Amino acid sequence: ELTEKGKITLVLNEKTIELDGEDIQVRMQAKSGWAAAQGKLCVVALNTELTDALIRRGVAKDAIRLVQDLRKKRDCNFTDRIEVWVLDAPTPSREAVEENQAFICSETLAVAIHFDNPPAGLELDDCELGDSKVRLGLQVVSAS
Repeated sequence: ELTEKGKITLVLNEKTIELDGEDIQVRMQAKSGWAAAQGKLCVVALNTELTDALIRRGVAKDAIRLVQDLRKKRDCNFTDRIEVWVLDAPTPSREAVEENQAFICSETLAVAIHFDNPPAGLELDDCELGDSKVRLGLQVVSAS
């Protein structure tokens, strides 16, 4: 009623009282782990807690960004198929990449992701994957 009419009319003890925006202050405060915003017609609330699965998916998306940056740095063509090496990754980062390997490969045109035994002479770049330092390399296996 306050939003629609600009005032609220109350009847208390047979007396009519009108309250407007100067008299009423409505504040919304989200619970811990939630974010909320209010408009004239709706309220939107979002759960902002990070689960382990969301964190691993974030590491996977970070890996995609790193591989795409490396593709660009190595002058790969847009359609080149590649193999990727992720070396020295601590267990949580490695598990995140392994769990999301199909997603990472589909986004980067990688045919495989390896965690050891890079080919001789493979150029490796030092990168930060999530909160971890890793060495990343790629090799074109099918040029367009």
